[in-house]
Amino acid sequence: MTHSKADTLLPFIKQARAELKEADPVVLATRSGAQHKRVDKERGELRLTLWGRGHLVIYPDFIAYEEESGEICSSWRQALFLHYLRRADGRPLADRWVSLREIEGGEFYHRASQGYSGDRLAKHFGNDVEAFRWAAERAGGERRELGDAAYSFLALPRLPLAVVYWQGDEEFSPTAQVLFDASAGHYLPVDLLSVLGSQLCDRIIKAASEGSEEV
Repeated sequence: MTHSKADTLLPFIKQARAELKEADPVVLATRSGAQHKRVDKERGELRLTLWGRGHLVIYPDFIAYEEESGEICSSWRQALFLHYLRRADGRPLADRWVSLREIEGGEFYHRASQGYSGDRLAKHFGNDVEAFRWAAERAGGERRELGDAAYSFLALPRLPLAVVYWQGDEEFSPTAQVLFDASAGHYLPVDLLSVLGSQLCDRIIKAASEGSEEV
């Protein structure tokens, strides 16, 4: 029997939950930007948003649920929230956008990450910058003054991402790139930042596809 990808996350999830049980949930909330609610002396919840959707991490077991449906989150999402809560140190936003390679440890992931994030966007939209703008706004982006078009998005409470788009010309093909606030490494390791960048591009492409179906 082959092990699923989720199975490989279980040792980390178990270890992270054990470590977080020893932490002060009020401190975790302060550092991560989560909303804290105590249910009784022993139990409580940390509310986190992921791409604008609410999730509840219930302690002391630190199990994450989707707020709206009440369903338990996938192993991958459990691991994401646990990584975030463990790593968050309360570092203020730097208000400076950087590429993944500029974050400690990001050089190793940068090339592959660009392939399944910015390069996919550029291939999908080509020189149609207006279509990119429309899709990015539909996906919840906030306009930024970078490149030919740029939008920022909030992945987790203290983890904004941005996508910058440059239109091509006779010499250069159109390009796009996912950027992160320079503080991002204080909230997630670079491999998970890379995954969030890919997810963001998926969301924008999906918004474009859904919009075209309505026409």
